[in-house]
Amino acid sequence: MVNIVNPIPEALHHYQQELEETLKRISVDFAIADTYAAEGRRGMHGKTAMVRAALSNVRRFRGTAAIQLWPSLGLAEARLWEHGDFVIFHDPIPIRPQFGYGTRFRSWANRGNGKAPTLITHSRKAAAIVESTFPRHEVRVALHPVQGTEFRGTNDLERQGGVLVAGQYKPERDTDLLEQLAPKLAAIDMRGRIVGRGWPEVTGWDVHSAFVSESELDTELSRAQVVLVPYRNYFQSGIAIRALELGTPVALLHNDFAESLLGEETPMIRGDATAGAVIDVISQLLGGPSAHEIIAAYRSRVDESWQQLFGRATHSP
Repeated sequence: MVNIVNPIPEALHHYQQELEETLKRISVDFAIADTYAAEGRRGMHGKTAMVRAALSNVRRFRGTAAIQLWPSLGLAEARLWEHGDFVIFHDPIPIRPQFGYGTRFRSWANRGNGKAPTLITHSRKAAAIVESTFPRHEVRVALHPVQGTEFRGTNDLERQGGVLVAGQYKPERDTDLLEQLAPKLAAIDMRGRIVGRGWPEVTGWDVHSAFVSESELDTELSRAQVVLVPYRNYFQSGIAIRALELGTPVALLHNDFAESLLGEETPMIRGDATAGAVIDVISQLLGGPSAHEIIAAYRSRVDESWQQLFGRATHSP
């Protein structure tokens, strides 16, 4: 039995569902821990309250074979949890400012007592950074979890949304690329749409800069013809997996996460991410392997990776 500890239940609502379904498929018993939410509060008092909530979660569930879904306390989580627990590091170098990262936290976290938790990443690229940060910890790659086989998307005839960029704005979003891409999309009679909080105006794109609910996000992803993930640098993308779950193809910059998700046959943006290269990939995706085939193959790889994780954990001394 493992305890799923989700300190940011609003932000990771869908991710938790994906993990639950993955664990069910591989017959791992789990319980959902009753956690204190460490998200959504502003100002100094709010930040202090979130740190207290995060510490309370650690105290309550440390040593219970817990899977901590997000390191609310940054690098410090690698020392606070114990052997037999798991901490998932989605972005070992945060792509936006996050509490608990920096030299002092790294130094303190490495002065552990030998009862370190297992650290999980969803890509080899992320694992290499975590291994260099914590050379005395066990670091394992378990692929980003995915939902089951039930199709929740729309019919291809209903996909009128053009190319969609979804999710909150972050500095790693390549807005220059998007502006260069806009006239090329117009030339092939496709429109570009952006949905998510914090986005600036992007020339040639329909920008909806606002909070998007879970149901609204699913609707946007379902209606798009292609979802584009325009990061300059990234470790993994939950939006890409969610789009494929809904039957929508995804244009990704090539890295080992993209390879594990899309397989070798699916077109990816390789080399320099130019507007021309992106248009070529979008055109190939519209006539390439179906999203259903891609996500089914990925689901098998996901299940195998989590089986290996728990198989090894079960027999650890």
